Amino acid sequence: MRILFIYPNLYTQMGFNHGLASLSAVLKQAGHETRLVNMNENLPPVSSEEDIFQEVCKWGAGMVAFSCLTQQYAAALDLARYLRKRAA
Repeated sequence: MRILFIYPNLYTQMGFNHGLASLSAVLKQAGHETRLVNMNENLPPVSSEEDIFQEVCKWGAGMVAFSCLTQQYAAALDLARYLRKRAA
């Protein structure tokens, strides 16, 4: 299965997400493929909701997974709702 991780990390310190890295490693060991969309203004261009939806479709992700900090929760929830609505 292909799993697309989304890390909305806007307007905050850019850092490394050890949780996503660990999950990705375990999934790869089990034969899955993973990708990461790291949404940070220090890594332009920042993907729009539509850009991410197109990535999900183009890459054929079987699952989309999010990781976010508390201050990014609302944005992550909005994006998840958008993707769900577009997928329907």
